[in-house]
Order: sequence, then structure tokens, then C-alpha cells
Amino acid sequence: MTTTTLILARHGQTDHNLHQRYQGQSDVPMNDTGRAQVRAAARHLAGVQAAAIYTSDLTRCRETANIIGAALGLEPVIVPALRERSFGRLEGLTHEEAAARFPESWAQRLRARDDSEGWIPPAGESLADMWGRVLDSVRPLWERHEGQTFIIAAHAGPLKTIICEALGAGVETRSAFVAANGSISVVTQEATRPAVSLLNETCHLKGLPADAEAD
Repeated sequence: MTTTTLILARHGQTDHNLHQRYQGQSDVPMNDTGRAQVRAAARHLAGVQAAAIYTSDLTRCRETANIIGAALGLEPVIVPALRERSFGRLEGLTHEEAAARFPESWAQRLRARDDSEGWIPPAGESLADMWGRVLDSVRPLWERHEGQTFIIAAHAGPLKTIICEALGAGVETRSAFVAANGSISVVTQEATRPAVSLLNETCHLKGLPADAEAD
């Protein structure tokens, strides 16, 4: 039976991640720690025979894909639909600042279960819309690379979407696991049955500053 392997790499730390600010589709670059994390991930993946590497069009992911791609002899392919969810007018704000500036929207977010029941950030994107566009962009890649290994460099939201889909789980499940900056996860597929074979691998980041997950 043919096995297809998808390696998921999250971009390295940015200053927005470090200070727990909504990041979304703001084009925030990685900081020095983030670049070190991705270089460590690239070394960890050395020797992988991958057919292609795909990336969000935002700078932090393109740079991630460039670093990993250079280590593996691959030229990244940009897929804009792999962008993070848009948080609209919340981008650049901490949770505390968002609650102060948009109290009605924040109250709605708190009433919704993990914002999976319809909360939309001011001028932002619903979780369902992000979920749909990411999966629509990834399904053709599974077909294109049947029997091969390929890589996606992206953000926590899209990567968690792909993992939840492989688990057969709903959007609310994404809060039950972490996709840390610089982490690697792996989804394999035989026939039509995907399986998560590695989740949030961070052993290659030992000795680098730890960081909390942020949007």
C-alpha cells in the first residue's frame, strides 16, 4: 500500500508571538530566535527526500520555507490560502487590549465556546472560513503527491486545521494540542485514511528560548 507523508512545519517566533499579540494576516517577520528555531528544524529534517515544499505567502512562512527548502534542495511554492486566519482590527493587540477596545465583540467571544460557534473578529475572518480555504488548498496536494513526501510551512491555525481533519475531529479540538513555533508534525495517508504520526515535535529546539503559542 502506498504511503503519502505530509510534514508540517510552523514558522519560527515573531515579536508578536513573543508578546502574545494577535498576528493573523499581518506580515510580521520572524525575529532572531525564530530564525534559529527554523534553522534547527531544517537540520532536524536533513536527509528527508521530499518532493516539494509549500508555504503561506506571509514573510514569516516564506522565510521558514526558504530555510528548510535550501537544506533539502527545494524551491518553495507559495499558496496564499495557507495564510493564518484574519483577526481584522484585533491584529497587533494583546487579549487585554482587544477586550478594552472592542468590549462587545470580546464578550461575544467569551460567550462562544472557544470561538468555534460563530464569533468573527471585527473586520476579520470566521474560523469556519479559514478552515474551509485551508482544506480546499491542501486536498489537491495530497493527490498531486500520492506516494511521496511533501512539506507545508505555515501558521498554527492552518496547521491545526490539517491535523484536526486528519484526526476526524471538529474545530473545537484544536485547543487540545499545541503547534509551537518551529515545531514539526507529520500526517501520513494510506489510501483514504490519514493518521497523525508525529505531533508538535520540538526536540530539535532544545536550548532555544521557549515560547507560548499565540494567534
